[in-house]
Amino acid sequence: MSFSHILKRKKLSDVFTPNTTAKLAYVNRRYLESDLDRYLDIPGNQIVVYGHSGGGKTTLVRSMLSRKKIKYIRTHCESATTFNEILLNGFDQLGNFYTKSKSNTQSESKESNLGLAYEQISFAVKGTNSTSKSEAKERVVPIQLTPQRLAEFLGHAECVWILEDFHKVNEDEKRRVSDMVKIFVDMANDYPVCRIICIGAVATARELIEYDSNLNTRVSEMFVPLMRNTEIQSIVDKGMRLLNLEISAAMSEKIVYYSNGLAAVCHQMCYDLCYGVGVRKTKLFRGYLSEDDFRDSVNAYVRKNSDTFVKLYDSISSEGIGGDVLRLLVHLDEDGAAVDRICGEMQKQRLDNESLVYEVLEKLSSSQYSDVLRFDRASHKYSISNPLFAAFLKMKYALEHVEAKERNRARQNQRRNKYRLKAREEMPGIPVGGQIWDEELLNKYYQYLDNYVIRTKEIEIRIRKSLDEESGSAS
Repeated sequence: MSFSHILKRKKLSDVFTPNTTAKLAYVNRRYLESDLDRYLDIPGNQIVVYGHSGGGKTTLVRSMLSRKKIKYIRTHCESATTFNEILLNGFDQLGNFYTKSKSNTQSESKESNLGLAYEQISFAVKGTNSTSKSEAKERVVPIQLTPQRLAEFLGHAECVWILEDFHKVNEDEKRRVSDMVKIFVDMANDYPVCRIICIGAVATARELIEYDSNLNTRVSEMFVPLMRNTEIQSIVDKGMRLLNLEISAAMSEKIVYYSNGLAAVCHQMCYDLCYGVGVRKTKLFRGYLSEDDFRDSVNAYVRKNSDTFVKLYDSISSEGIGGDVLRLLVHLDEDGAAVDRICGEMQKQRLDNESLVYEVLEKLSSSQYSDVLRFDRASHKYSISNPLFAAFLKMKYALEHVEAKERNRARQNQRRNKYRLKAREEMPGIPVGGQIWDEELLNKYYQYLDNYVIRTKEIEIRIRKSLDEESGSAS
């Protein structure tokens, strides 16, 4: 390692960032960055960025704004967030950038008036901080603070407003946000930089425009797809290089596969991998990571997410035929299944309500259920988005099968009076009180994941061979 690298040792938490936007291990996505760059240059153009959770939407937006040296504020939305709370939060965030402009000696400047108005409204916000409604308290929006006034303040500060997780806001409040977006469009004549960037799930753009058809030509919709394998590979390579670590090509392929196009999962697995071997910052001497190290990182990921997986599974199972759809997809082709096939298989189980199947598939592809399913626009197939969750489901179904066999065996023994019926606590191999992630179970889990990669590679090789043979015969 060079002397300059020793002086610039990076922290692990700065290189792999599963819960924050990527910086050091950021990977350029040129075709998306080019579109976003163009949209940002159009005065008055509002932007909706949508896609699957963990696909890199926020990282893409913030990286481009920083590159173009555009200031921005962020408001994070939740299901209970009201329009007034969004408005007040935007005003609060603006305080970090807003400074009162001095009067121009030639004439009374607009900036000076805005600065005075900002101070007056700020004083009013503090003076009427909250109002009691039953036992809950809500912040009061001063009469002077309107969407138009906030747009003026943002425009004067040359600041962009990012609304994150816009899709979570309920429908009534979302309509009011749509009206506010229209106001920001109209303010572009006076303030070209003034704009709102809404970041949300897959259906976000359609929802926003449906509320106001006039936004059709004034809002740029930008779909951020899941990352390509080469892009995920670049995250791994760049991060390992920054930490002065080396991993095998096979291990790198597994990380790419398990990430399933989600940058957040890739960052988490790499973080767990490095943390597990005691790497907290760039190593002075080259370090090498083994297959056992990778297995430990997978086990750490499973242990950390097991409770989340169980809750997600229970939530889906309570959603009508959600559990049946999930079980079906686990046992069908690993690259997913088209709607027609899913409906056909469900009919075999005497569940022939196609409209219900469509409804469940759409729900499971939404953020409400953590985007557990992904829909591939190219193949028109649905598949389980996270292979780790898919492996969890396979193990769960296997355990349920073992447990059912044990129960049947116990019943048979009771009927034959050969053995007494053992209590559930005494049954070997049956987890009591939920999932037990012991070493044996984790090893089986890992084998499932390992087989995924092997089978996928074999399929890819067969496809390439078939294509080569077709092109050879054609020539």
